[in-house]
Amino acid sequence: AGVESVLVHINSDFKKEIFPKDRLRIRTWLERLGNTSYTLKQTVINERNEQVVSAEVVLATIDRIKRTKVIVPNEIRSLKDNHSVLDLTLFNR
Repeated sequence: AGVESVLVHINSDFKKEIFPKDRLRIRTWLERLGNTSYTLKQTVINERNEQVVSAEVVLATIDRIKRTKVIVPNEIRSLKDNHSVLDLTLFNR
């Protein structure tokens, strides 16, 4: 069966303009853990080292078949313990 994450809430603040051909660095990390949900924080930094976007995304974990809430799996919980950060660079064309 398995567990999946579904989007519950998203909040974004656009702080500066993004221009064509900007190189953007997106950082994502696990900010908060609940019993059946978790919050990711994201920042987007341009090539001038300016923060252009900040975002908070709340996801709930559910049973894939029953479609009911389940406890956040240990694989996700361990990201908080390890202070893991996903760092991604994009080229805006």
